[in-house]
Amino acid sequence: MRLTIGRKVLLGNVVMVATIAGVAAWLAADLRDVNRAVSLASDAQEQVIFINAVAADVDHSRRMWGRVIVSLLDAERVGWADSPLASTRAELRGIQSARDSVISRVRRSDFGARPAIRRALDDLRAAADEMGQVFDEAERLTRMGLPDAAEEMLHRWHEPDHRLQSALRTLREQARADARSLIDESEAFRTRFQWRSRAVLSAVVAIVLATVVLLGRGVRASTRRLGRALEVIAEGDFSQRADIAGRDEFRELADGVNAMSARLGELDELKAGFLSNVSHELRTPIASLKQTAALLDEQAVGPLNDDQRELMQVITSNSQRLGALINDLLDTARLEAGKVELRIEAVDLADLVREVVRAVAPLALEKELRVVMRPAPETPPVSADPLRIEQVLVNLLSNAIKFTPDGGEVTITCAPDGHGMVECAVSDTGVGIPVEDLPAVFDKFRTAKVKGTGLGLTIVKHLVENHGGSIRVESSVGEGTVFTFSLPTADAAGN
Repeated sequence: MRLTIGRKVLLGNVVMVATIAGVAAWLAADLRDVNRAVSLASDAQEQVIFINAVAADVDHSRRMWGRVIVSLLDAERVGWADSPLASTRAELRGIQSARDSVISRVRRSDFGARPAIRRALDDLRAAADEMGQVFDEAERLTRMGLPDAAEEMLHRWHEPDHRLQSALRTLREQARADARSLIDESEAFRTRFQWRSRAVLSAVVAIVLATVVLLGRGVRASTRRLGRALEVIAEGDFSQRADIAGRDEFRELADGVNAMSARLGELDELKAGFLSNVSHELRTPIASLKQTAALLDEQAVGPLNDDQRELMQVITSNSQRLGALINDLLDTARLEAGKVELRIEAVDLADLVREVVRAVAPLALEKELRVVMRPAPETPPVSADPLRIEQVLVNLLSNAIKFTPDGGEVTITCAPDGHGMVECAVSDTGVGIPVEDLPAVFDKFRTAKVKGTGLGLTIVKHLVENHGGSIRVESSVGEGTVFTFSLPTADAAGN
């Protein structure tokens, strides 16, 4: 399956949602546990209220039984059914009935469902019943006129009372334990909730950041590779390929760029081959045309009238221009194919500059231009092919003269840059180049609105770079242009 950018984003979102859902289920389970503890503690507190009521009833019953027995002993009579104590006896039976009802209710609650609570409730009921039996027996003995036996029976109430109090303590302690458990569980839940909330937030942030970083890195890496490939292709190197891994949209785009580059390379090779072949085929007839024009101009076949001489000048001028174009085309084709051999030697750049200035001096004189040479006295020799560097200087100086108005100035300076290179700058006070045209100034067939092939600066750039140097241009419209190129010193090239 193709893992596209959209699917990567979807996968990141799914992981994030799954993480949040898992932690939410985790928290929900904790909430259920806390809710259970809250319900149990709440029920325990409610049942303790009932248990305390039972304890109060038992205590009240004990006191009422005591009053009944004391009253009977003091009266020293039998037949007490008609006595006012009969109402007390009925009240005691009502209290016992209410107590049994409350105990049954507690047994049916969640609090009373636990074995320990059930045993405590059973002990409570048994102790209360036994205490009632003690008082019943003491009353019977009193009625029978056996006060000593009745008093002895009354002393037995302490044992069931002890069990009754023990059962009440058990119930109260369990209720308090439930309350403590609720507090502990609530505190533990609060701690877990805080920790898990931070963990969830951290996990979500981490997933979001990881998704953004991974996607961002992938997008940036892919766009950088595509950008570099397109820059190289735009500079004319159609052998460049965009190497992008994966199976997303960028891979498809890279495949398209690679296919385009390959096709452009094929077309460029066809064009270069065509130009080279045409140029070779045209050199011989152009040379023959130039020779014929020269012979006619020398009147080798007879005198020429003024109109014929004018025509011969047109023929000579155009044949020379066409010959220069063919030579430039051939040079460009050889340079792009890497077939130009350089004869490297140590070259005194100052001497070479003086020779080139003398060669272009007639062009400068026609426009009354000043050509100023400023080579630094400590300029070291450069490692270069003197003929090819002469071609570079002639081209740059010719262009400077061509685009500088009459009465202007052309300056050439050379000086070491301190990093094993010598920089030469050809500047003029000409018309300048618009900023938007500067990036394409070294492109093939880019010319100003003057006569020219548009290949001169392309050849210059190739020659300088083949020597291991570089060239750049700076210009301001109406102020002039500066071309600066660098060449390695002879010492640096040797090292």
